[in-house]
Amino acid sequence: MVSPSALLTLLFATGFAVHAACLSSAPSNEFVEVRPQLWRYNGEFAFIPSPAQRTPVAVWLVEVKSSWILIDTGAASPEYKDPFLAALKRKLSSSISPLLLILLTHGHLDHAGLLPWALDEYPEVPFAVHEAEKPFVTGGQQYQQLKGDTWTFTLGKYYMPKLNASLPTSRQIVLTGSTGDVSSFASWVPKGLLTFHHVPGHSPGQVAFFHHSTKSMVTGDVITNMATSFPVSRNGKIKCDNPFLMPTHMYHDMKKSQQTLAKIGGVETYFPSHDDGTGVSNADFQSFVGAQKDEL
Repeated sequence: MVSPSALLTLLFATGFAVHAACLSSAPSNEFVEVRPQLWRYNGEFAFIPSPAQRTPVAVWLVEVKSSWILIDTGAASPEYKDPFLAALKRKLSSSISPLLLILLTHGHLDHAGLLPWALDEYPEVPFAVHEAEKPFVTGGQQYQQLKGDTWTFTLGKYYMPKLNASLPTSRQIVLTGSTGDVSSFASWVPKGLLTFHHVPGHSPGQVAFFHHSTKSMVTGDVITNMATSFPVSRNGKIKCDNPFLMPTHMYHDMKKSQQTLAKIGGVETYFPSHDDGTGVSNADFQSFVGAQKDEL
C-alpha cells in the first residue's frame, strides 16, 4: 500500500511538472546588469530531485553610490548554493564598494534559504523583512501553520521544508505598513531609490521593491515569467503567469496583490523571482492582470 507521504510527494511532483512545465533557460552563474545599477543572478533550483523540475530563482544586487544592497539570498540547495555564492563573492570582491543591506521579498527557502550564510559571511550587514513575514523568518513560526484558501496549499504545505529561525534578531530591520521608502528604515539609503509594497497572498509578508531610477519592480513571487512548454523543452513561449500554487497560501489575496502592483504608476518592467526571460513589460503585465479580474 502506498503511504500518504509518498502519495503526497507524487501528487506535488506532478503538480510542479505541470506548472513549471519545463527546464529553465541555462543559468548565467554571474550577476548580469539588466538595468543600470540593477544586477540579477538567475540560478536554478530543483523543487524536487529531478533535472526536469529545475526552475530559475533570481537574486538582485542594487548599486548605491559606493555600496550594494542585496535583494533575497537564494536557495539553500547544492545545485543553487555553490554557483551563487561564488558569483556573489566575485561580484563584491571586484568592487571596493561593500554590501550594506539585505532585503527579503519573503521568507520561502528558495528566496531566503542562504540568509544564514550571508549573515555569517557579512557580519555587519543587517537584513530587512516585512512585519507580516517576521514571524516566519525569525519568530519560529512555520508556513505549515497557516490556513489557506485552496486545496493545493492545504495539502501541499506539508511538503514545504521547515524553516531555520536561528537568526540574529539584533540585525533585523522590520518594514512596516503597506508601502514605504526603504530610506525610512535604513537612513544611509538615498531617499527615492527603493520603495517597498506589501503584496501578500503567496506569503503573508511578501513585498515587492520598486527601483525608481530604472522604473523596475522586483516582484518576488507575485507573478512568474516562465516557458510554457511541457515537460522538458526549453523552447516554449515565455509568458507572465501566477506564482506556484502549492506555497501560495491565500490565492485571493495574491490576485489582489497583482492588482495592487498594476496600479502603481511609472513602472516599465516587472522582474519576477522565477523568470525564464528578462522581465515582463508593463503592457504584458497589465494585459495579464486585466484578464484575471474575473477571479476577484
